Amino acid sequence: MPDSDAELGYLVVQEGLLKQLRARVGFPRMLMSELLYTTIPVYTAWELVPETKIRRASAVRIGRFYRNAVAQLKILEEEGINLADLLPWHQVAMAHHATQEGMMRRYRDGEIEAIDLGVLGLWGYREDLP
Repeated sequence: MPDSDAELGYLVVQEGLLKQLRARVGFPRMLMSELLYTTIPVYTAWELVPETKIRRASAVRIGRFYRNAVAQLKILEEEGINLADLLPWHQVAMAHHATQEGMMRRYRDGEIEAIDLGVLGLWGYREDLP
């Protein structure tokens, strides 16, 4: 893996790794664009047009995000937690017919369990769904 976040960011886009990561975690493009602080059209270009010109600041953001996301997924794996047993927080909220803020309050009050995956946000256990 490249040393600098910028180098990694460029590589992630050129090699299609951003799209692979999104598919692995099951996020829609809209959520990925929000996590990377960009618009959906720009994010979509990063996925679909590997030769897209990327500003250095964006490459740094992509590289840092990717490095941290992969590290979080590796920790899950090392702890024996299967990503397939979890759902991203927005899907947990939908399953409970609640807002993400309402679910966050329940999480803070200890009413519902979740795993914090850093840059990938909170995730809930599928088995805890109604």
